[in-house]
Amino acid sequence: MLAAPLLALLLSPAAPAQVQGPIPKRELRCELVLSTDLGVEDRWYYTPWGYEVKIAASGRVFRHQFFGVYLFFADYALTPEGLCSIEYDVSITRPDGSSFYESSGLPGYSGPVGSSASTLFSQQGVFACFEPEDPLGAYTVSVEVRDLVGETSFITSTVFTQAEYVEGAAFESEELAYAALFGRGRMPVVEQIIPAFLTLARSADWESSGTKRGSFRAVFETNHWLLARLLQRYADQDEATRRAILWLLARSSFDGEDSGVRELDPELWEELASSGHDPLVDPIEGRTDLNELWGMYAATRHFQPFLRLCLALSPETGVVADETVRAKGQDIDVSLSDVVQGAVESMLESDLSRDPFSRQYGLFLAANEGVPQEVRGALTRIYGE
Repeated sequence: MLAAPLLALLLSPAAPAQVQGPIPKRELRCELVLSTDLGVEDRWYYTPWGYEVKIAASGRVFRHQFFGVYLFFADYALTPEGLCSIEYDVSITRPDGSSFYESSGLPGYSGPVGSSASTLFSQQGVFACFEPEDPLGAYTVSVEVRDLVGETSFITSTVFTQAEYVEGAAFESEELAYAALFGRGRMPVVEQIIPAFLTLARSADWESSGTKRGSFRAVFETNHWLLARLLQRYADQDEATRRAILWLLARSSFDGEDSGVRELDPELWEELASSGHDPLVDPIEGRTDLNELWGMYAATRHFQPFLRLCLALSPETGVVADETVRAKGQDIDVSLSDVVQGAVESMLESDLSRDPFSRQYGLFLAANEGVPQEVRGALTRIYGE
């Protein structure tokens, strides 16, 4: 199955460059990366100039798991006005050589470029996933890129495997489950997501642990195919796990209309779905909300929950509820916004040593004039630049 137009990025394709005058000869190059990491665009667009962007290539993909074909261009030609114009053809072939997908004349990059030394990220990419009728085995992605200004081309390809999904073994303890999935700042291993969830959903602190719930919310949101698998096992779970599953479904953009799960526990579903409060879009009301946002960020390193946390560094953004709370150990009320600001600063500072992404995102926001000055100042203090 293909999602088309497959990926609309932040830059819109412009008209092909009009060449005027002699164009210096350059030989176009292209780096092709196939990845199941759906946070590539975040890290590319929200990383300051001069910082390395790391992208994990995927040699294996499971059925219904989305993957992206990402292209990066170098050594392209520019017109005297500083414009470039790149397009590409892409094909994906099955193990027997038949076509899984192909398209021609896709916009690679068209428009002004500050320097011909810049690496460019394709303005349109390809997202796809395999359906049951697609055979297991080795698939080949082939790309031909054309520089319409320099009149050069580049051909490249990569091979990856559609493999059978085999769920990981159950965890012997909650500590092992959480450490295996989210420890040391690494990205979750797909085969361990469901076993870890089934272990941690039964933990005594599931309802109060925003970090755990936020982490699983994020990984299931980027892996709807795993949420569908989990829903198939809903009837076999205990009450606590059922509640946790329905909470995930209520927080997800996954269309559960056809799952039938809501009909199994209509009263519980109504309770969870009607609660409505979501810290990603609604005012932050306390520490549990902060922890949910932090869990979402820590599990995927996506930009949106990180941005939400950073905006809480200033009351003028309105992302924190306009309330007062009792100061810890004191008989006075203080602004919730002040409490949240201190908590967010502690979160960001504590994660500095093990998370390069938060530093890059933070410096990007600190340099952005559209961000409130109080937020920019706090991020500059935290990240030291």
